[in-house]
Amino acid sequence: MTQPWLLDLARQILARLDLLLPLLAAHLLADFPLQPGRWTARKRVRRWDPILIPHAAVAAVLGTVFLARWSAWWLPLYLGFGHALLDALKPRRGAAGVFLLDQGLHLLHQLGAVFLLEPAVGKAWAWLPGDVWLLLVAFLVNWSFAGVLLEQATVRWRTELTPRDGLPRAGLWIGRLERLLALVMVLAGRLEAVALLVTAKSIFRYGSESGRKAPEYVLVGTLASLAIAILSGFATAALLGRV
Repeated sequence: MTQPWLLDLARQILARLDLLLPLLAAHLLADFPLQPGRWTARKRVRRWDPILIPHAAVAAVLGTVFLARWSAWWLPLYLGFGHALLDALKPRRGAAGVFLLDQGLHLLHQLGAVFLLEPAVGKAWAWLPGDVWLLLVAFLVNWSFAGVLLEQATVRWRTELTPRDGLPRAGLWIGRLERLLALVMVLAGRLEAVALLVTAKSIFRYGSESGRKAPEYVLVGTLASLAIAILSGFATAALLGRV
């Protein structure tokens, strides 16, 4: 049975989506598209690498600018220091569970800022409508977050596959594009198009790969990738009326 305090907390979070969404967009941008691979590699080697400073600064500046709550002088310090601390303390071992835990702690950090800020009069954002922030977060979840999660979750299987000729990073871009297509189809209410996408890709890969491991790996990755896109699409559609 759901505890009343959990329901109350969920209601409070939904009531402050205008504060949370810009912070989520800033975090997803700073942690994925705007974080060079060499920064990520350095942080895996050294827990307190100096590269944490520019990385945390990017997260702090984006969060402050996106939220545009200029009276909150403490906000960039809170965002930057908290982001750097969480990155420094997270386990160095790469795994899907570790990745989800790390991102969950970053979410709690952002929720802390949301509840420390005074509720906005009207909507917090002054230069973008709420629908745009929500769609931007959904886009970034499917473009970057989901790709890293699936990469971490399937790393063991990839080591069992026989190396084959292929285009560099082609799988990454295929996954991104299929998730974005599925997201758009869900938001447009065309779920049958998602089924056609799964069928077409499954037939193509089973017909073009030999053996069982590679096709099964691709099919599992495809289904997991599309599941993320579909669920995030449903969540986005449900929240569009609240922002």
